[in-house]
Amino acid sequence: MIEEKDILSYLDGNASPELRNKIDSWIDESPMNKEEFEFTKIMWEESTACNDYVRFDVDDEWAAFEKMVAPAPLKVVTSKKEETKVITLENRHSWRSGLSVAASIAVLIAATWFLWPQSEYIEIVDAPSDMEIRLEDGSKVSIKEGASFKALRSFKYAKERNAEIAGEVVFDVAKDPDRKFFVKTEETAVEVLGTIFSIKSEGVEAEVANEEGLVKFFVIEDASQFVNLKEGDRIKYDGSGFIDLNEPEPEPIPEPEPIPLVKEILDYMRTSSNGRVKFGSGINENILSELDIDYEGKTVRQIIRLMQEKAIVVYLDKGCPDCIEFVEIIPKKR
Repeated sequence: MIEEKDILSYLDGNASPELRNKIDSWIDESPMNKEEFEFTKIMWEESTACNDYVRFDVDDEWAAFEKMVAPAPLKVVTSKKEETKVITLENRHSWRSGLSVAASIAVLIAATWFLWPQSEYIEIVDAPSDMEIRLEDGSKVSIKEGASFKALRSFKYAKERNAEIAGEVVFDVAKDPDRKFFVKTEETAVEVLGTIFSIKSEGVEAEVANEEGLVKFFVIEDASQFVNLKEGDRIKYDGSGFIDLNEPEPEPIPEPEPIPLVKEILDYMRTSSNGRVKFGSGINENILSELDIDYEGKTVRQIIRLMQEKAIVVYLDKGCPDCIEFVEIIPKKR
């Protein structure tokens, strides 16, 4: 059986390892145990905070206060000069009873402040200006003016780290491989383990810009609709689908491959045929039409077939397979 004194020893750091393990197991047994622990923890935190206040001796302070505000005694002189009496006149309404009521009210207010459970959530609505907060897990949150933010005050017993936003908020999420961090808008959510990203939402629309790490951006009602953002990516959801806001990278301009000139092909054919390939007067060194033919290492017949694919080749066959006279080479229109 876990008693309140055991929990206080746990919170003060005075519990033995055995007792700490016992309390941890007790907390996990039921939500009621966890709620009781959290309430005791809040009371303990508030009572610890009270130690920072200056404490006064109540009796001494009352005596000093009475001395300060007590009315001076009034002297009443009788008709006989030789007889003088001092009579203290009391007010009809006791000032001390009034102060007692005020003190009682102050005590009630203080008790309410100390005993009232602290909110389970950190919640900011329509931030009056840019602000930055640090969550219990070490994550930093930059909330832009006019934005709203809500998250648990402590993620200690949460299986996931969740936050809700509206407006523009920047997150620097502390890495935790065991617990994902989710940021939800009206229709979409972002899932990370630890990264830096900004998210801006207005109604059903949301825009995410990833600065570091990997971000998953998905539709809450249908998680199969998602996109993964790498560093530098920007994606927008418009209520019907995702829009890529990244500027397209310019396509690289391919370097032109050297295309042999007709003249080079002819010179090669002259050399490789040992003079058995001849050219008519219409084919000379002034022909510079480009033919994309890879002729190195090929036979004359192979070159002719390639030339016929690229150009209209007119030649005379004089009965000798290797004795050919080219009359004209006309490049085909591309």
